[in-house]
Amino acid sequence: MSEINLTKVQSPVFQLPDHARVWAYQSKEPLSEKEQKKLKAALDEFLESWQAHGSSMTAAGDFLLDHFLIIAADEEKVKATGCSIDSSVYFVKELEKKFEVDFFDRMQVAYLKDGGSISICSLSELEGLSKKKEVSGNTKVFNNLVANVGELKERWILPIKESWHNQFIDN
Repeated sequence: MSEINLTKVQSPVFQLPDHARVWAYQSKEPLSEKEQKKLKAALDEFLESWQAHGSSMTAAGDFLLDHFLIIAADEEKVKATGCSIDSSVYFVKELEKKFEVDFFDRMQVAYLKDGGSISICSLSELEGLSKKKEVSGNTKVFNNLVANVGELKERWILPIKESWHNQFIDN
């Protein structure tokens, strides 16, 4: 895998407007193509029925780059409510059980190695990799704190020096 170009990634998430709200979940281990197909089918089924106060959400979701579950909702007509967000979190937790994967370990960092492959380490390991010069401020990291589709397109993959992860490396 060379440099990741999200403009070439075909995903229903990128069909939503840039202001659509995003939730990004990351798995430490890559899921197989077979697992991803099953996960995507379950995700599509959930999104078809996802509602806020009885109104259907305009939403899309996908599993990207073997590690990332992305859910997005266009809140222009129907805003995501506490209950609807809770239902999506419950759904993702059910996926965790079914696929034996952890989507909620926020202490894991995904970054691109030379050549473009995705590697995952803990935040504490990131500091050690920096000291060994295996990562630097120019290493690209996945910022799963993006808030909307526009940020997902433009600021999901960015150099560590431009990310909140910067505090964990030697500059």
